[in-house]
Amino acid sequence: MEPLILVIDDDEKVRELITDILSAFNFRVALAETSEAGVAAAREERPDVVLCDVILPDAVGFDTVRALKDHPTTKDTPVVLMTGFPYMKQYDEKCSNLVLLKPFSMACIVETVREALVKASATRLAVAS
Repeated sequence: MEPLILVIDDDEKVRELITDILSAFNFRVALAETSEAGVAAAREERPDVVLCDVILPDAVGFDTVRALKDHPTTKDTPVVLMTGFPYMKQYDEKCSNLVLLKPFSMACIVETVREALVKASATRLAVAS
């Protein structure tokens, strides 16, 4: 089965763009407009990767990441934070989360999702051994 990517972003155009790109590369996509809906969807659907906007109407992306990491069903799910703030790129160097800077290219989205999938796979292997 193809990997499932959950996109949490309040901007409909961004969700559509990411869905079109990921679908073209045979990823399945689930969508949420808010942090609360995204966390609920992640717990229910158990995506392989979560793409989460940093600024959401009901929370900041860091709160969403914390909610995902604090729950047993989503604690190991890789999260990619999406932002238009270039200084946020430093965040992925200090934390286990990747950062995708907006505006992004098709190649950037796909490469970042694949990188997150590799990280998740390595984590699962480390835990299993």
